[in-house]
Amino acid sequence: MSWSLARLRPLQIALVSVVYWLGLAAVKLGSAIVSAWWVSRLSPNHGSITAGLKNATLFLTISQEGKPLWSGSMSLVQLGVIMLGPPLLLWLTARWAREVENAGPAPDLHGLREDAVLPPPDPTVRWSGERPDDPDRTRVVEPRPGRAEPRR
Repeated sequence: MSWSLARLRPLQIALVSVVYWLGLAAVKLGSAIVSAWWVSRLSPNHGSITAGLKNATLFLTISQEGKPLWSGSMSLVQLGVIMLGPPLLLWLTARWAREVENAGPAPDLHGLREDAVLPPPDPTVRWSGERPDDPDRTRVVEPRPGRAEPRR
């Protein structure tokens, strides 16, 4: 049995998302976590950790005796994109793969000769691009009562 995105269940997608979020936190906040641990081990009044939200931007500053050890900021939009983008893309791709797999195999067109006749199109689809010149089908629009005559 081959691996397929169509076989991913919602629980598996959630598990992959959690692993992604943990890896993202380790990469983006790894040094901040180490700096925060370092400052938390200092004696009182020798370090500070400041976090806040200003103008839709999150910021975090970790300092020891007034000198910044780590400083970072990120907009809420950017945070939303990196947090939700890849899991949402995985879910949509898995859903698309499931629909393609359920549609069945595509017709084999590689074995056809040049003079082979293709199967007829679906009868519900009309491919006519021509407009009939039948005057009986022409629509005449009369002006509404009480309105001015149309400009000519």
